[in-house]
Amino acid sequence: MAVTVQLIENEVVKDMDVWELDETRPVEEEPPKRKRQKKQSAADQDPAGNSPSVPPAQVPDDNTPEVQDANSKFYFNFYIGANGTILRIGSLYSLKFCSNSVFICTCISRNKGVYKFKFLLCSLVENKVEGVEGGVSFTANDVIHVSRHSDVVVGSKARNLVDKIICEGWERVLDCQVKNSGNVSYLLDLRKSCLASQIRQGVYSGISRNATRPAQPIHLGIFDPMYDSKILGLTSKNDFQVSYLGRDLAKLDSFLGAKWDFKILEPGNPCSHFKYVCKVRVFVHRQSMSLRLNFVYSESNTPFTVGYRSVCSY
Repeated sequence: MAVTVQLIENEVVKDMDVWELDETRPVEEEPPKRKRQKKQSAADQDPAGNSPSVPPAQVPDDNTPEVQDANSKFYFNFYIGANGTILRIGSLYSLKFCSNSVFICTCISRNKGVYKFKFLLCSLVENKVEGVEGGVSFTANDVIHVSRHSDVVVGSKARNLVDKIICEGWERVLDCQVKNSGNVSYLLDLRKSCLASQIRQGVYSGISRNATRPAQPIHLGIFDPMYDSKILGLTSKNDFQVSYLGRDLAKLDSFLGAKWDFKILEPGNPCSHFKYVCKVRVFVHRQSMSLRLNFVYSESNTPFTVGYRSVCSY
C-alpha cells in the first residue's frame, strides 16, 4: 500500500509518497555521503526557482475489489448440474433431440453468468466411437438436454482424437487461469467444480457390495487454504475438519449436485436395492497437508426410488 505524508512548501500542502521524499528534500538536508539526487538544470525549474510538482505514484491497492469484465469468457474442465449431471471434457453423451447418436463434450465455458456446452457428433461402429465428425456440432446452455452415455466406449482409431480434445480443454483452462490470476470468483468456481467431480467419482467407485466404508479415504489433492476454506468451511476453529451425518448430507447438494450419495447395486433391475452414504468427513491430513474425504455407507432394504432419502436409515 502507498503510505503518504504531507509536506508544507511555501505554505502549500502537498501529498507525496514516502519514496519521493528524497527527491523533494533540499540538497543541503541530505547526508554528506548519500548523494542520490541529480542537480536539476535551469530548464527543469520554474522562474521562481521552485522544482516542478511531481504527482504521487499510483500504487495498486490489493484490497480493492476486482471489477470483472462482463464480456470475459471463462473455461472449465468440469460442470456439475443441479440435477446431478456431470459434464467433463472428452466424455461421451447423448442429447434429447437425438438420443440415438453419441456426442463428445469439447468445451465448457461461461460468459455473463451463462454456461455453454459444446459437443461434436461421433461416428459409431458396434458401440465404439471410431471417429469425430468435426462438421456436426451442438451447443447447449442447460444440462437438462444432456445425459451420460455409459454403454459406448472409445475405439482405438478415435483414441488419439479424444486425447487431443481433452488436452485442448486443459490448455484453454490453463490459459484462462493465467489471464485471470487475480479473479478470485472464477478461481473459486474452478476449484469447486474440480473438487465436486473428484468427490462424486470417488464416492461412486468407493461403494462396494461387501463393505460399509472404502478401504482408503478419497485424496483430493493439496489443501488450498484460500479456496477450500471457503468451499468446505475448514478453519482452525473446527480443527480443519467438518462432518455431515444423516439428513445433514442434503446440505452438500448445492456443492455436489443431486444424486451423489447412492449407488444402485444392479442397474437396470427395478427391484434392485441400493447403498447410500450415511456420513461424510472432510479433513486436512496434517503430515501431507492434503485434503481428504472419508465416508460411511449402508444398504437399503427396499428398491431405489426418487425419494430414496426418505427410506434411508441414518
